[in-house]
Order: sequence, then structure tokens, then C-alpha cells
Amino acid sequence: MDETPDEARDSREQQSYEVCLRGVLSEGLIAELGAERESSDTILVLRAGDRAELHGFIRRVEDLGLELVSIVEKDAE
Repeated sequence: MDETPDEARDSREQQSYEVCLRGVLSEGLIAELGAERESSDTILVLRAGDRAELHGFIRRVEDLGLELVSIVEKDAE
């Protein structure tokens, strides 16, 4: 049986995503989301092991009433 792309990625490392949220977030809120601030505005870096973890992050953003502007998968570094 072939691995799905997420399963293949899980066996290597986590994928990084650049997440843009509208508004400036506090350090406490960034920590609650499990992300890191990449700049002084609304760009965060999220490391997710699979799509389920990414979708869980999106649900947390929505539950907090934040506006998601974009999510971009970053190239492996």
C-alpha cells in the first residue's frame, strides 16, 4: 500500500506554514496557538506534522474569532 503525502511527510519531518492573520496578536495568543512570530506584524510560522494538525490550528483560529488571511506552505529548509 502506498503512503499518502501526509504519511510520507510524517516519516521525515514537520512541514512549516506561513500563516497570516488580520490584526496584531499578543505574545500570549501566539503561544496559545502553538506558533512563532516571524515578524512584528501578523505573519506566524506554524510547524504541523500532518494535515489534521493544520486543520486543528485553523479551528483554534476560528474559535478565537481571528480572521485568517492566508496559509502558505513553506519550502523545506
